Amino acid sequence: MSSRPSNQFQDDHDVDRIGVMMKQEDTVYQCTDYLSPENFWSDGGGRNGPEPKSGRHRLPSPQHMLLALEECIQFIDSLSVGPKEDTGISSTHSSFSSLRSLGLTESPTSVSSSVVATNLTPDQIRKKKRRCSGSLPAASTFSYEDKTTRQQLACWRAQMCSWSYTVVDKFSFDRETVAIAFSFLDRYLAMDEEPETITREEFQLLSMTSLYSSIKINENNQNLSIDAIVDMSRGYLCAVDVSEMEMDLLSALKWRVNPPTAIAFVHEFLPLLPISEDEKQNVLLRSSHLTELAVGDSFFINCPSSSIAAASVLISVICEYGTRRKSRFLTNEFTDKIKQYASIDVKSSEFSGLYSRLDHVYRCQH
Repeated sequence: MSSRPSNQFQDDHDVDRIGVMMKQEDTVYQCTDYLSPENFWSDGGGRNGPEPKSGRHRLPSPQHMLLALEECIQFIDSLSVGPKEDTGISSTHSSFSSLRSLGLTESPTSVSSSVVATNLTPDQIRKKKRRCSGSLPAASTFSYEDKTTRQQLACWRAQMCSWSYTVVDKFSFDRETVAIAFSFLDRYLAMDEEPETITREEFQLLSMTSLYSSIKINENNQNLSIDAIVDMSRGYLCAVDVSEMEMDLLSALKWRVNPPTAIAFVHEFLPLLPISEDEKQNVLLRSSHLTELAVGDSFFINCPSSSIAAASVLISVICEYGTRRKSRFLTNEFTDKIKQYASIDVKSSEFSGLYSRLDHVYRCQH
């Protein structure tokens, strides 16, 4: 978890730390875009289908996201004020708001837990689970109409991200925990050869388990029990489902559970700005919000966290100082230094596309 103070660069250790983090994100924590058109037969793409007219991801509509967030808030408001020691949630609140309103649990069917697979890829795990359950279609009989579209999967992801942030806020967990959870989820799904075959129930199980695992690993002083996760699913999951999914998840990721997040890079980059500590705190607050917006937007799945962080800081500086001379000075200083210390070229087409997307998402929210 990121906790480094935003003081000035003092020695080579700061530069070395950035280099180590960037090496990690380029190697063991690299994630491919499993929502790319070529991975989805149901979108008419893939190896045997025509190329789509546009590979650009669409943002969920503001109205749709507002409804999803309202449902998340209603759900979390039904929780107790604080977690119980034994279960992590009060037993007096037995009626939890269902995730059905988010389109994730239309059927009471739960993922079968009768197969424990620890050395298989995600798609092999799910195929085995389907074969052991009469209620889920076997991979060989999965029809074209049954397959999930990129838009559906991106929408589910955005909804579960909103839900995850609401959960961590309710229990006073660090919000970076959600970024780490979605690193788990995205890297797991990126290993799946058939992401279009994932069901709503499977995605719900995976996303809730990812958050549960991230909280266990990163929150030292308190935890969220597996019973609390089961209660949040309103009975659509059981403890065995979550336990076995957690082992599948961690084994597939080879226990690489400490990804360098965008907010962690923000903390490393802030000392590059020649401004006061109070000013840095203002930039940090806005940058944190920007990195969280990026977590929920599937456009950024395969974007380097370091580039998201750099874009977040630049947008924050421009929003903080406007078109004043100081803004131009700071952005020039910052772009020169991140190119020197982090090899990030803000003039590249990749960074420009990322920056434009993040700026657009931010302005749509404000």
